[in-house]
Amino acid sequence: MKRYPDPITSPEIVRQVCADYATKRQERVAILTLDASGRLVRRRVVSLGTANSAAVHARDVFYGAIRDNAVSIIAVHNHPSGQVTPSTEDNAMTSNLRDAGRLLGIPLRDHVIVGRLGFFSYQQAGLMTG
Repeated sequence: MKRYPDPITSPEIVRQVCADYATKRQERVAILTLDASGRLVRRRVVSLGTANSAAVHARDVFYGAIRDNAVSIIAVHNHPSGQVTPSTEDNAMTSNLRDAGRLLGIPLRDHVIVGRLGFFSYQQAGLMTG
């Protein structure tokens, strides 16, 4: 993974940070832990799944975020099919992580899905409110 000294300010940068995920044959879910300036502290894989699913628990996500002393996080995962349209499970995961992050004071800034055909950003689509 390439180091990114600048703040992560867009889903395009997230896709660059996780470009290697686009061609993986298993779903993997990671978090990007960020410091107060929005700079990458660490990319942490929190779940390795199958060709079309990965189980994610908020406790695993925020355990790493707390260890990294993160101020915020961005969730990112791949769709091995190449399609980046969010599934019902993706929407539920985003909602759960958003709620847990609010409770813990470590907000979820975005959830980005990457694939061979591009990316999807919940923030860019206006779906991070609620």
